Amino acid sequence: MKTSIHSVKAFAANAGIALALVATGCTVTTTGSGGAPVTTAQGGEAQAQTTAPSQSTTSTGGPCSVVRVYTDTNFAGEALDLAAGRFDVQHFESTQVPNDSIRSVCVPAGWRVTLYMDGGFAGEHVDLAASTADLGQYAGSTSSVVVSAPGQ
Repeated sequence: MKTSIHSVKAFAANAGIALALVATGCTVTTTGSGGAPVTTAQGGEAQAQTTAPSQSTTSTGGPCSVVRVYTDTNFAGEALDLAAGRFDVQHFESTQVPNDSIRSVCVPAGWRVTLYMDGGFAGEHVDLAASTADLGQYAGSTSSVVVSAPGQ
């Protein structure tokens, strides 16, 4: 997987947050200005371990540089960033974006997100290739997610 550190730094600067990156394989950890871990995500086939930001994140709906899921429509409410990988229902249990709460998704250009209504990547699903401000009939019913980076 190829990731641009420059785009991550630019996103952090535009968002007004301090950012530290630690990469091991496909693992990326971001830390807030106080040095406490904000997000740790691991891609590939392994389960990701992610701690959501400690505050709500609101977006203007413009271009995004990471896949971000939100608990409210229009890119509002609690948010969780997801790296390329597979995220099952257990992943969401300890985050601010729990099971069955995703209502909008920011998808960077070239990325794809598949939202499954059941755990284990089963059941009805919707494929997204662009940011979606309102998931409509799929809002509040996602239990597992697959995130694919460009070229995957």
